[in-house]
Amino acid sequence: MKATVIPAVIIILVVILTVGHFVGVERYFGLDVSGADSGYPRSIVDSAGNNITIYKPLERIIVTNSDAAEAVRAVGAKGRVIGATDSLKWYPTFFPEMSKLPVVGKWCAVDPESVMQLDADCILAYTSDPSSEYLEYKLPPTIVVIRSDYFKPETLREEMLKLGYILDVEENTSEYIEWYDNYVDEINAEIAAIPADERQIVYLNNNFDDAKTERKTYARKSGGISILCEEAGGINIAADSMGAYPIVSMEYVYEEDPDVVLGLSYRGGFERDDNTQIKKEYEDILELPGFDKLKAVEDECVFIIDGTVAYSPAYPCGLTQVAKWFYPDKFADLNPEVMLQEYVDNFCGGLDYNVSEHGVYFYPD
Repeated sequence: MKATVIPAVIIILVVILTVGHFVGVERYFGLDVSGADSGYPRSIVDSAGNNITIYKPLERIIVTNSDAAEAVRAVGAKGRVIGATDSLKWYPTFFPEMSKLPVVGKWCAVDPESVMQLDADCILAYTSDPSSEYLEYKLPPTIVVIRSDYFKPETLREEMLKLGYILDVEENTSEYIEWYDNYVDEINAEIAAIPADERQIVYLNNNFDDAKTERKTYARKSGGISILCEEAGGINIAADSMGAYPIVSMEYVYEEDPDVVLGLSYRGGFERDDNTQIKKEYEDILELPGFDKLKAVEDECVFIIDGTVAYSPAYPCGLTQVAKWFYPDKFADLNPEVMLQEYVDNFCGGLDYNVSEHGVYFYPD
């Protein structure tokens, strides 16, 4: 009998210690297993479809773009960022600390040697850029490459949740998600109640140049501003066109006679207080031949939104403003400027910035 019981007890103890190493059972039983970390390993599938598993906390992070930097800061982990690409130097006001970090190349061409010299354990990159030749093929397996975008409306929420989990900052992330859901859910509910035949018809302007006979626009395949338009209850006149950024004739725009013209700009943001450039883009649209006859122009429904709030973790602010432009009576109680200040105060790492005094985000504002 003893010969049977003793081996069984040994087997049970081995199982407890083995499983406990991964799920923390050893602490429950008061056992000390050297090297065990509570909550690890942690696994996600990133936006490039890569299976990512880490076995210890990520403490030395490099961000290859401003979107990743903003996301890490929003979930409360900016103190772990030790390096960045030169793109953050374009935003010294919005990223006062991270814009001064050691540079590891460009957002599309990272220098692997610089990454290794900083003794990084993680690098956050876009889904497609830089290519694997700069990262996965050159870096040792001890440096985890996580690919996500943190700016696309269609994937932002899920990416933020995964980031919070993999960095073990779920509590901070849940605060951001609560803020995000509070506004986005309200808008979704209002938009869902609007019949399709009562929704605003929208032309999305994609180029601010002198083209007079045709215009570049956005199809649904482009994601981004087209998805934002749909989420705000608009019907994009080029949604089903071939390609992501189709070119349409001016005649087509005249025929569709949109209720709203919406332009996407990259000439505003937190670094600028002067709205001269975004205003010029707005005026260029008004001066296009034949546009003075469009319903959108006659009704003063031509608007410009900056990518700062259209494509970023601040997306709920951009969505709210576009929804207000489309349906002002339905969203009169929502104030995008107040929302943006909430975002800055709560999710920008203590940044001292007043959005009512600085920055250019919408036009007309």
